[in-house]
Amino acid sequence: VHLCPLKEVEVSSRPGKIQNLNITNMMNEKADDDAENMMTNSNESEGLLESGQSGKNHEPEIPFCGCLSIRYYQPFFDVDTADISTRIMNSVFFCGRENTFVTLITERPDAYGPFWIATTLIFTVAVTSHINNWLSSWMHGKNWVYDFQSVVSVASLVYGFSLCVPLAIWFTLGQLGAKVKLITIICLYGYALFVFVPASLVCLAPSAAASWLVLIGAAIQSTIFLMRNLAPIFMSHARQQAPIMLAAVGLIQLILTMSLKLGFYN
Repeated sequence: VHLCPLKEVEVSSRPGKIQNLNITNMMNEKADDDAENMMTNSNESEGLLESGQSGKNHEPEIPFCGCLSIRYYQPFFDVDTADISTRIMNSVFFCGRENTFVTLITERPDAYGPFWIATTLIFTVAVTSHINNWLSSWMHGKNWVYDFQSVVSVASLVYGFSLCVPLAIWFTLGQLGAKVKLITIICLYGYALFVFVPASLVCLAPSAAASWLVLIGAAIQSTIFLMRNLAPIFMSHARQQAPIMLAAVGLIQLILTMSLKLGFYN
């Protein structure tokens, strides 16, 4: 009599256990699926991050003809105000310094400073020469006529010297076996022209003697600056021809000075 209820209890208790087991299995399977989905999502996100970082770190290479790409010239303009100021000071007050200007710019020669120095020189010569001529005409009672062609002339003169002279020096050094970058010579010559900027401001006064004095002084200083930096290179590769080449550099600066004086302050 007492066994039947027990069997019923056992029989009736089995479906409950089976249901509990099924629920437990379902929960475990769901947890496993959730964990697997989380792992998959995390792997995908890591893959996206890695691909994004690799995309950022990977820079496109410069094409074969790199000189036609803007990206090719970016390193030559990667300077700040402190760099430009330091280089201008070294180009003006170079006497007594242990290192040369070429040593200073070897790692990071720039074209930013030379471009704006040449542009500033064009502006100052164009303005001061017109004011100089106007004052001279006024003092002598003559009519003065504005000459716009002089702006084009001074731009052609300054930009032409800023590009052609470094190119000639670089070509000559290359023939001698010296491994010097063209941008280094452009940077050197560009900063050598800075002394002509304050000299052109002095030429504002309508005095021929003052114009001759300051322009020749600027030519001498820029020539000495160029010789101090180019002499070690010429001497190490062509000791016998070095004096002739340095004299040619001085002659080029003299031609530039005469062109400025006779063409715009005469």
